[in-house]
Amino acid sequence: MRRIAFALCIALGLSACQTDSTGPGASVAGTYELDTINGNTLPYTFTGGATLTADQLTLNSDGSYSDVVEYSNGSTTIERGTFFTNNNDIQFQPDSGIPEYGGTVNGSFLVTTSGSFRSAYHRL
Repeated sequence: MRRIAFALCIALGLSACQTDSTGPGASVAGTYELDTINGNTLPYTFTGGATLTADQLTLNSDGSYSDVVEYSNGSTTIERGTFFTNNNDIQFQPDSGIPEYGGTVNGSFLVTTSGSFRSAYHRL
């Protein structure tokens, strides 16, 4: 009986170690709302004149994401792609020609850095 219990503990321990830390993270799945860009609250006006009024980033448990951005002129853009996590680091790979970008996840907070923009989100 001890051998069976010991073998079961070993099998469970080994299966727990086979988690791919670079795969999609179910623990980060959820919807995040943009709070600040470069420390400035919304609305945020870019140098070109466009004013961002809202941004919702949805991370799905299958490793896909969508980022819906709304502007003051009523237009909306949607970015889709995949993401990967490794501990608190997150890497986004957009489906479009946008370069990859990364960030960090800490509990209910997510921060991304893309070019000169640092965006801070909170989970809804």
